[in-house]
Amino acid sequence: MGLGVSAEEYRRDLQDRIQKAQRIARHNVREAQERQETHYNRRARPRTFQPGDQVLVLIPATSSKQLAMWQGPFTFIRQVGSVDYEVRKPGHRREQQQHVNRLKEWKTPSSMDGPREGR
Repeated sequence: MGLGVSAEEYRRDLQDRIQKAQRIARHNVREAQERQETHYNRRARPRTFQPGDQVLVLIPATSSKQLAMWQGPFTFIRQVGSVDYEVRKPGHRREQQQHVNRLKEWKTPSSMDGPREGR
């Protein structure tokens, strides 16, 4: 007793349904990536540094992979890629490459203080 559909028809129908599901999945992934990009870029700020600038570097703590601390200041040497930068720690001879997301501008304590009035 047959199912009323030949094996070849069943295979073609199944293949069509799989291709349709793949198209839907690709579309959904593209939309999700666009939403994530929009969400990320809302708070992202472009950062540029000039050779000689002082920067802080976000370095993971040795006690925990989840814990990181801003350390520095390091001296910015040069940009080595679209998002990679070379920095040097004072007193060290070798440079370290760091991703731009792990760098931020170093502000000296005097630059953080606003103008003082009445003194």
